[in-house]
Amino acid sequence: MKLAREGGYTRMMLDTVASLGAAISLCHKLGFGEIGLHYHNLFEDVVHFGIDL
Repeated sequence: MKLAREGGYTRMMLDTVASLGAAISLCHKLGFGEIGLHYHNLFEDVVHFGIDL
């Protein structure tokens, strides 16, 4: 995230599936919040995250 900030990025988004609890916990620990759908995904249980850098 530091490199992204230094590179001029202002927002980071990622996603995971709901069954990957450890990944969701890590996202929250890093400060990511759940956001709405940011692109079409074929999986139904995708959780989208974003953070302002």
